[in-house]
Amino acid sequence: MAEPYTDKNSGWTRTINKLEKNGDGLECIIYSRKVPNSKMNMVRTDSKLKGVTVKQYKDFMGDTDKIKNDKSIKEFRIIEEFPPDRKIYYMEMNVPLMNNRTTLLNLTLNDKLDDGKQVLMLSQSIERDDVPEEKGKIRMHILGSGLARMEGDYLHITEFMQMDMKGYIPSSLMNMVLSEMAQQ
Repeated sequence: MAEPYTDKNSGWTRTINKLEKNGDGLECIIYSRKVPNSKMNMVRTDSKLKGVTVKQYKDFMGDTDKIKNDKSIKEFRIIEEFPPDRKIYYMEMNVPLMNNRTTLLNLTLNDKLDDGKQVLMLSQSIERDDVPEEKGKIRMHILGSGLARMEGDYLHITEFMQMDMKGYIPSSLMNMVLSEMAQQ
């Protein structure tokens, strides 16, 4: 794995030192860091998976059927697709503790690099005139990126994620929950 970040280099703090599940070839270290000039935190996850390929990871991350079948998702639709693996999608969901529904308009990019041995994934909230915000619904914001690369039998993944649910949930609380979710 890459040299771990610490408080002494760039302000990253380990929130989970090392997570291993059943000795099945999964290692995960989770970090958190304040975003400069913001009340928000960014979460970094460094994972190492044995027996998982770049293609399997890319297919899993791009699987819109799993989103459509999630019971908390009230609406999901792809607004626009761009070859090879770029999508703009709209999603509406119920979020626990919030009275209003939360919506997300998101652009995802999944680009294979280096003859399929690496994949770069980006996810960012966007705004579009043809998908305006609706009264009574809160538009959340997300910024995420990840790089997955094969090294021998292991897939090494480094992901960064920052979320702002808007509405009544402070972004610092949401990013703390995001850190907890990454453990599962």
